[in-house]
Amino acid sequence: MCNRYLSMFVLFGFCCSFLLSCSCRTENNREERVIQWLLKCPPVDNPARWPSEAFTYSSHEEWAAAGRKIEGIEEILIRFYENNTTGRPTWMILLALDLVAPDNSGPILIQALKDGSQPITARVTAATLLGKARNHAAVEPLCNIVLFTGNEHLKYNAISALGLIGDPNAKPAVEKELERVESNREFLIKVLEEIKEK
Repeated sequence: MCNRYLSMFVLFGFCCSFLLSCSCRTENNREERVIQWLLKCPPVDNPARWPSEAFTYSSHEEWAAAGRKIEGIEEILIRFYENNTTGRPTWMILLALDLVAPDNSGPILIQALKDGSQPITARVTAATLLGKARNHAAVEPLCNIVLFTGNEHLKYNAISALGLIGDPNAKPAVEKELERVESNREFLIKVLEEIKEK
């Protein structure tokens, strides 16, 4: 009787291990599919060099549609953002997440924008995408970049994003920048006009 229970216990343990290993393999296969999909993104205007493999799809819409067919891609991309072991730049993962799940990407983009440890290219991409989405939740962190960041490229993209969003709360930060600088004044005046119009 004892041997019978022991055999059942061993068999149960074997079945659990087998199912767990199958689940891990399936998840690893999905992650590998997402990495391969990332390699096929069409080029974009981005300060980082675009990889040479990136000419498979003719448009970002076509590329995003292919990505949405990968089960669990949104969660995988978020995991890649949080712990990037893909070899792909973080800005590319943010772009991919925004294209695949535009309704849910805002919080991650804002997190990337605020995270000073992220590469500038990732923060610039986040600012650009938040501006295109006219995400009002991003106004405060974008204004903080305008007021407190020394990187001019990031600051420029944050100001552009504020112009696209058009939130009146952004006006003081842009006006302060206008007082501070002697160059790019036309650009800043244009952004202030965009904010007033919206």
